[in-house]
Amino acid sequence: MRKIHRQLQIYYHIINTEYHSPKDLMREFGLGQRTLQRDLEDLRYCGLLYLKYDRKKDNYLEADPKKFKKPVKLSECRRHHLKLLHRLGTLMRNLTVTDHQKLSEYESLLWEYYYYIELVEEDPAEFPPEDIGELPERPEFADTKAEYYELFPDSSERTRARDFAILTEAGFTVKYSRRHRAFLVGPDIDPEEERHW
Repeated sequence: MRKIHRQLQIYYHIINTEYHSPKDLMREFGLGQRTLQRDLEDLRYCGLLYLKYDRKKDNYLEADPKKFKKPVKLSECRRHHLKLLHRLGTLMRNLTVTDHQKLSEYESLLWEYYYYIELVEEDPAEFPPEDIGELPERPEFADTKAEYYELFPDSSERTRARDFAILTEAGFTVKYSRRHRAFLVGPDIDPEEERHW
């Protein structure tokens, strides 16, 4: 697993859970203590997470950013990595996540609708056309591209596409669905799902 993918997964896990002890994080992501510390340091240096370990609670808690020293010397490569990590983490936190349950319900209703039309065509006496009903209402999807450019107006289309690809590889899918004519976003979205439709 690439470092950027692992760090994004750690970030997403932490912002979506209340309890995350060092042991839990090491077990969850298969890390040693030094690697975990370096990953949390990168998340702090890029401005995404400021955590302090509370021994009594055995938990990482959010802390005041002013209490942390800023990094003094960073290589060009590390600065580039931190900039990318910050941008991707910001997207994870701010892009509107697709409601997977609503999407599944819509897909089921749509399948039933078209299946009934097939039955009507095969045997209109058994399956009356007037019982077809209305086409299920398509759920609303966020304008993911617009959200992206609102956050990062100076980014190019190539950078946007690359950012979405890295997020998807990290397990936070941001993938365009031709079927829905919209981006599907979130950790519960299967990036291969469209192939099965």
